[in-house]
Amino acid sequence: MDASSIATAAVAQQAAQTQTTLQNAALKQAAKADQELISVIQEVVASAPPPGTGKAVDVSV
Repeated sequence: MDASSIATAAVAQQAAQTQTTLQNAALKQAAKADQELISVIQEVVASAPPPGTGKAVDVSV
């Protein structure tokens, strides 16, 4: 192998590593956003209805 092919291989390897790092960062960010959404949904589901509201609606009025 000559010097130029070694340099080309090194640059290609560095580019692949950079791409993998960026993909991992994007994946972690997406997972964090999903987890935050799940947390919000869990809070809404677990919260009790406000006082004065019930599960039945009085439509006799």
